[in-house]
Amino acid sequence: MIAVFGATGDLGRRIVRILRELNEPVRAVSRDPVRLAQAVTLGAEPVVADLGRPETLGPALAGVETVVTTANAIVGKGDNDLQRVDVRGNAALVDAARRQGVRRFVFVSARGARPDHPTDFFRAKAATEALLAASGMSVALLQPSAFMEIWAALLGDPLLAGKPVQVFGRGRNPVPFVASEDVARAAVALARAGPTPGVERVALGGPEAFTHLEVVALFARLSGLRPRIRHVPRAMLRTLSVLLRPVASVPARMMSAALWMDTEDQQIDPAPAVARFGRLTSLEEFARARLTTTRAATGARAA
Repeated sequence: MIAVFGATGDLGRRIVRILRELNEPVRAVSRDPVRLAQAVTLGAEPVVADLGRPETLGPALAGVETVVTTANAIVGKGDNDLQRVDVRGNAALVDAARRQGVRRFVFVSARGARPDHPTDFFRAKAATEALLAASGMSVALLQPSAFMEIWAALLGDPLLAGKPVQVFGRGRNPVPFVASEDVARAAVALARAGPTPGVERVALGGPEAFTHLEVVALFARLSGLRPRIRHVPRAMLRTLSVLLRPVASVPARMMSAALWMDTEDQQIDPAPAVARFGRLTSLEEFARARLTTTRAATGARAA
């Protein structure tokens, strides 16, 4: 049995779907019973459990050999914030998995996770990685780069909607944007690989790297639209990421992450991932699909 935590999120739903298409027994785990119903259409077993309530984790892991977790609170707040989910919640999940005799643990981390990272989300990922490394379980740490569906969409969607595009920083640092479906395929492959000794770290990016300005240019070329670009200076990102932290943690976190993406090396050699997981989705494929969806939605509204 493979348990997928975070099964109601975009990535978690993809992982559940692929596993069921491969006829793997899957337990879809989420704290939200309403959204969980959407994850069981392919025959996954629904289980309600909450990372913030450690007493619910043991029952959710009963009979489970492999755990895959995508659960995170990068945009969470209130009773679903980063400390509750990514720090204390993941620590409780690692402990519960170890106690229940889980043999393999696949953790969807992030490229660049380290204890001294300027962004709290990446520091939390690094803390969970350290706990897993000391757990004694067979561990796979999947470390994807920036997701196309989040960061590339932030650049392309405003252009397609006829709005100004905000580029955080200079926008000249190459980033190997990765598709969620490719991350899901990699997570499934790592889960199905079975227990292996020690800890494996798997970096995953797209087949090529684009700067933020190149992403905008790609969407402009495919759509025939002329972009209106507004830069948010690095100094402003740096200042606001600190000033907003006490009152608006999510915007502060995203600004800090954007600054890091604009200033530090993001490159990942795609060859090992291609050899192991197969062909990776190109940014142009993503942009073309986004353009098709946008035009279809625009046509539907016009009708």
